[in-house]
Amino acid sequence: MKLTRILSLAIVFTMILSMLIACGDKKDPVDGTTTPEGTTAEVTNPAGEVNTLFDTDAFIEKYEGEDVNILCWDSEHREFEVLKTELSGSDPLLEGIYARNVHVSETLGVNLIFNEQDDDTNKAASMLQYVEMQADGGTPIDVIALYSRTAGLLSQKGHLLPVNYYSDYINLDNSWYPDALVEETNIRGNTYYVSGDISTNLLYLTYGFVFNKDVLEANPGIGITPADLYKLVEEQKWTLEEMYKLVGNYWVDYDENGVKSLNDSFGLRSYNFHLDAFYVGSGMKYVVVDNATTDPTKLIQIAGDYTSQKAIDLADELGELMSSNYAYNDENAPKTFANTNRDLAFVSRVRDIQKIHDSENNDMSYGVLPIPKYDIAQEDYKCVAGNPLTLWGISADSVDHDREVMAAAVIEISGYFAQTDTTEAIFETLFKGRYSEHPEDAESFDIIRRTTSFDIGRIFTKVLSTNMAIADQWSSAAAKAQKWATKCVGLKRMYDAGALTASKDFWNLADTLKPTAPKN
Repeated sequence: MKLTRILSLAIVFTMILSMLIACGDKKDPVDGTTTPEGTTAEVTNPAGEVNTLFDTDAFIEKYEGEDVNILCWDSEHREFEVLKTELSGSDPLLEGIYARNVHVSETLGVNLIFNEQDDDTNKAASMLQYVEMQADGGTPIDVIALYSRTAGLLSQKGHLLPVNYYSDYINLDNSWYPDALVEETNIRGNTYYVSGDISTNLLYLTYGFVFNKDVLEANPGIGITPADLYKLVEEQKWTLEEMYKLVGNYWVDYDENGVKSLNDSFGLRSYNFHLDAFYVGSGMKYVVVDNATTDPTKLIQIAGDYTSQKAIDLADELGELMSSNYAYNDENAPKTFANTNRDLAFVSRVRDIQKIHDSENNDMSYGVLPIPKYDIAQEDYKCVAGNPLTLWGISADSVDHDREVMAAAVIEISGYFAQTDTTEAIFETLFKGRYSEHPEDAESFDIIRRTTSFDIGRIFTKVLSTNMAIADQWSSAAAKAQKWATKCVGLKRMYDAGALTASKDFWNLADTLKPTAPKN
């Protein structure tokens, strides 16, 4: 993204945000344009990208005053309901969520009713039971917006309608959905959930490479400047080789004991499960879907990448780095990075930038880059989303066409407004300034958003195995310099069994799960 685009984007953001936060009488994201019933209207987002929306005037004429029930989770970062009494003017994210909800309600004429429940990686089974009890009791749930692994399990059990059933309302080509969403999650023509700008947790929890500009500038012997790094990203040349050159050149024996230890200064800090950002960043997958197969047992399979020579070599390379004096496997890597202000870089979820602001070193000069590509031949960056992202879907249990339509409409319009109401607020929170004030990091942040990966192996963790997350095994081997070549074969056999079950279940769903027919 060029500087001129950033500046123009910032101007548009400023104009739109001031209008949205004011929460005036704006009702229609198509700016009052009336379109014939059943047609769509074009809208342009702040980056100048053209999208299409359904006829919101026709929608509001039919559904005005209806309640839309949203089952959601007590997410790690606020995403759902914010009361007006919570607004103090000091938290851009709360302001943004409140504005988004108001604008969705006004645009569609419906009331958003949030039902927040306790959910995380250990609650998937209990949340499944809760959804089944609500369905059996006739309690209406329209939208389901839960922890990613829970949503994966619910989709397997038939509780989420494919969003493509309501393509008149949800256009998966729109810019508020990441490019890889459909490509990576479509199963036999169906996409069971969405994420993107609609999920504040997705934006906070996608992985990035955070570096300390002060350390780079104070150590010219490293041989690279912040400007050099941003240029590598822009030219699609930010690769693992470049990262190894950068971080494999810096270690300070701060406590002078002759061996590396926690309090030393390193080129890179990270931790066990965070290293799978490099696996996905290198273009490898954990699980693949063969939508061309005619065999119900082979629809979903453990990817050949999992036991490939590429995965073995990458684990060995990272293991060599992590066991060297230039890197440290630190459970609290972002916090250590922030508190000492001596490390060169850390790899984690971008939300961990907040630890810098919360530390005594909150004046640190830092930058963010996407996860490096495997090599120069790789087509684009891949930035994997952390597991506690939210996946939004349409409940399959309402058995009411109108309720399904309302759910689809709320999801689409929430994504539309999130681009300005919440995404800009997250950037401002993490970088303490607007896009125009951090143009290079804005470019990286947009690349991270655009290239977010939704590997279904991570989403189907509870489907593949009860307690052994598939992504954690490779990254743990890399972090601890264990030999992946000897570890992967037995693991794959175990995960193959879960993939077989998932294949049969989703094959049957594609034939049996249908949208509810409209009433005459």
